[in-house]
Amino acid sequence: MSCPDGQVCDRSTVNPVRLLDGSVVCSSCPAWREDCEVRSIVAMEPVKRHNWLADIESRRGAVAMASLRAKIEAVLLAAETKGIDATARSVLALPTRQMRAAQMETIARRQGRDYADRVGEAVKVLWAARATA
Repeated sequence: MSCPDGQVCDRSTVNPVRLLDGSVVCSSCPAWREDCEVRSIVAMEPVKRHNWLADIESRRGAVAMASLRAKIEAVLLAAETKGIDATARSVLALPTRQMRAAQMETIARRQGRDYADRVGEAVKVLWAARATA
């Protein structure tokens, strides 16, 4: 197996790890180190994350920080999309229109109108897919 940087991963069968993108590399691969860094920064509170990225920019430069920030934003977007989809499925599973409407209002109060609108759009897509299936 080859690491993303072109080196041959001779330990990929001994210490295989799965990256966020689904590829498998050895645990000593630089791609794994970067993946771990992304995961740890994603887990931080937004203010701490911002400060951490500013520190990375001062140590490694703007290009390295921008690359890392793009990966972090992709992970956060994927998590948000997954959350919206799961929420939409739970709303759609409710048995009556009134219950679904009440749940959407609860979501709007707790998560904000913008989030509720995105969940509503996802519900419509799922409903249309159910109707054509």
